[in-house]
Amino acid sequence: MRMRCNLRTCLNGCHTLLGATAGLSSSVFSKHTSALLDKPAVAPNVKHLFMFVLLLLVTSSLAQVAHADDPGAHLFDWQQSPGLPAAVEGSFVGVTDGVMVVGGGRIVEGKDNAKGERYIDDIFVLEPEAEQWQLAGKLDEPLAFGAVVTTDLGLLCMGGSDGERLSDRVFLLQWDPQAHKVQIIESVNLPYPLAMISAARLKDTVYVAGAKQGKVGAQKTEKVFLSLDLSQIEGAKQPQWQALDPYPGTARFSPIVLAQSGCLYLVGGSRSPLIENPFRTHSLLPDAYCFDPLSKDANTWKRITDPPQPIAAAPAVTYGATSLLIFGGLVDQLSGSTPSSNEKIVVASEILAYETITDTWTARGTMSSPVAMTTAVEWQDRIEIPGGRSDAQRSTSDVLQGTPIPWQGSFRVVDYVVLAGYLLTLVGVGWYFAGREKSSGDFLLGGHRIPWWAAGLSILATQVSSIGFMAIPAKSFATDWVYFAGVLTFFMVVPIVVRFFIPFYRSLNVTTAYEYLEHRFNLIVRLYGSCAFIVLQLGRMAIVLYLPAIALSVVTGMDVYVSILVMGVLSTAYTVMGGMEAVIWTDVLQAGVLMSGAMLGVAIAILGVEGGPSNFLSIAQSDAKFHMVNWNLDVTTTAIWLVMIGSGFQRMADLTADQTVVQRYLTTRDVRQSARAAWASVVASFPWAVTVFLFGTALFAFFKSHPEKLNPALQTDAIVPWFVVEELPPGISGLVIAALFAAAMSSLDSSIHSVATTLTIDFYKRFRPNSSDRSRLRLARWLTGLLGTMGTAVAMLAATYQIESLWDLFLKFAGLAVGGLAGLFMLGIFTRRANGPGAIAGAVAGAVVMYIVQSHTRIHFFLYPPIGIGTSFLVGYVASLLIPAPAKSLAGLTVHTPAEVQ
Repeated sequence: MRMRCNLRTCLNGCHTLLGATAGLSSSVFSKHTSALLDKPAVAPNVKHLFMFVLLLLVTSSLAQVAHADDPGAHLFDWQQSPGLPAAVEGSFVGVTDGVMVVGGGRIVEGKDNAKGERYIDDIFVLEPEAEQWQLAGKLDEPLAFGAVVTTDLGLLCMGGSDGERLSDRVFLLQWDPQAHKVQIIESVNLPYPLAMISAARLKDTVYVAGAKQGKVGAQKTEKVFLSLDLSQIEGAKQPQWQALDPYPGTARFSPIVLAQSGCLYLVGGSRSPLIENPFRTHSLLPDAYCFDPLSKDANTWKRITDPPQPIAAAPAVTYGATSLLIFGGLVDQLSGSTPSSNEKIVVASEILAYETITDTWTARGTMSSPVAMTTAVEWQDRIEIPGGRSDAQRSTSDVLQGTPIPWQGSFRVVDYVVLAGYLLTLVGVGWYFAGREKSSGDFLLGGHRIPWWAAGLSILATQVSSIGFMAIPAKSFATDWVYFAGVLTFFMVVPIVVRFFIPFYRSLNVTTAYEYLEHRFNLIVRLYGSCAFIVLQLGRMAIVLYLPAIALSVVTGMDVYVSILVMGVLSTAYTVMGGMEAVIWTDVLQAGVLMSGAMLGVAIAILGVEGGPSNFLSIAQSDAKFHMVNWNLDVTTTAIWLVMIGSGFQRMADLTADQTVVQRYLTTRDVRQSARAAWASVVASFPWAVTVFLFGTALFAFFKSHPEKLNPALQTDAIVPWFVVEELPPGISGLVIAALFAAAMSSLDSSIHSVATTLTIDFYKRFRPNSSDRSRLRLARWLTGLLGTMGTAVAMLAATYQIESLWDLFLKFAGLAVGGLAGLFMLGIFTRRANGPGAIAGAVAGAVVMYIVQSHTRIHFFLYPPIGIGTSFLVGYVASLLIPAPAKSLAGLTVHTPAEVQ
């Protein structure tokens, strides 16, 4: 009895929160939970664990536990790699075919070059596991202070100087592993000789920035900004350098140039060429700019926050998904004072991080020694900085090696208890319902006993997934609220679904949506729909498992594959035991945890902003984080019309052709209850969408006011769990991470159960109509277990790929897979002339067109669903007019030939 009361308390607590947002009646909830819970308990020991978890959650929320200061402040452990054979600066440095290459450079001895300088043509390489550098060739001439980028063909080296003249040469350094030599291949020369330039690669384009002088020592300089299309080189075409609009500000030598997040960043530099004497009185520059090659504005350059001090000739790398790291460099320690001392230019050892999203700079520790006038590269998961200048006296042969320091998560024992208790509670729910699943109808449709509000919340929880809980806040954190407009399409699509689609599913007494396709067309169309759905869900399982696996890895350091295995096994376990009732009631619990977790995160993030809620609004408005509408006609961007149309068609596909949703309509008592379930999902979805978009905006304001708390190595999609474990109180962080797991598991259980349903009904029952109900029940359970295992395995494979934005990827995938399928349902319901052969032709045409659109156009993925649905519908209708098919009764199968709904 006490166990039932505790579970009832939990459910009512979830309802108290959700009822306020979804407009649900407490009396309605209490009535149904009473009926649900007044059953013999199957798992009496769950009560003790559940009460213990709640007690720890309350007490730990009141505890004052300090978090580590400045998480991620020190990113690397610095050691020495094997030293270079010569002390050089300004070399061509890079990694190609797994080996590190240092070519050319200048040797300097003595302050102010008192002992002279010497340019070299040697090419040194360091192979993996080697203990010393090897001479692997020579340049055609001594050369230093050019620019270098890594390409698929080798290291592309550009410009440089031999101390007397400037060079316009461009050549490739290619490693020959058989000969253990570096080969030199000439490429297209620069338009004019250049040195002390910098370059970066952005996709297939190389950008070069710097300044032009007629000869070494010339006083007059001009700004230089060039580009080269690498695809022309790799395609054996004759490439040409293109002169682009120059960067703003002053002409500069040795700026820091990096490519990150689709943009080019230019930081600092020197007004005069550092090649002559970097420690004489120079004027280092403190400004920084960003270049967006895809910008539609006339001016593609924009000013960003200046670095803490003027800087030039610094090794730098892109880091993580959105960060730049600058190591040491020449810095002006007396910037802002009268330039009266020749000693104000020094070589620094500090590491600076720039966050491209929040536009903030932070100090991230120091290196073991200062360094400048060389290049940093990433090699074997480490940062390597070979040679360069370490002081005013001489160049150096040292090679600095920075090994990333693993972050130690601050997830505490109480957080683990909360998370484990929550996960075991879900398994307990499955155990509770295990004895009720007496038939295939009970296991697949819950015996039509599910109340409408529970089915509606289950639809919400199913569609949210970890995609919604992690990637949507990450999207609004990185950009704005433009995607939010798609939420409004619920109110346009659901009336159509309720009026036209749900009555057909209920009147035909189907178990899967794809049974309708056979009634309307033929068996081939039904099997096509089933197979398309199965393929989509197998891919979806991988994505919704992979995201929270990242979270658990960030939180605890647990291996991503182990995380996936734990979630996959537990989700499969309670689904196998309790069937559809376990799936829906765990979804109800998880909807409550989802909303409460997101709301807690929003509140704590806003209150943590310096200046509180008022400054949060100020930051969000000044950075246009609440921007919702793009007014343009460009089909490659997120224009408002494109977001609305694309979201509307995608929503139609989700609510009409997705078995995970349609199956929930069918778990209720009748067609009216199904319609209420659809509307309940809409009412709950709107406040949910506001909360998660606001969560991302709150995180932006928080980390903009506390940039030192953001880990530069972090992937954007992991911003939510990072904030949770670093900033939330113990116990509460466990609850919010549990919400993240709730998001994943509510989608995973729906996917494996619906796919098992589809296989059981559309294949086994369809081809063995005389099979017993007992055999179908047994098969459904076995399939659920097998599919859970397969989904987990696919997620492990997906974990091996780096994905820039998982939400974008998921929308692209869903648009391609489901768009054409939804077109078949619309073709069947809204036309009389469509037939089976025409429907198949439409489906094939939709797939072909979508492949062409995705592979050969730059159309935004929001247009994939309307293109897929439209193509399937139009081609299917025209093909039906041209291809004859046997006549069949359409009574109750189209809007033009209705039948009475029972």
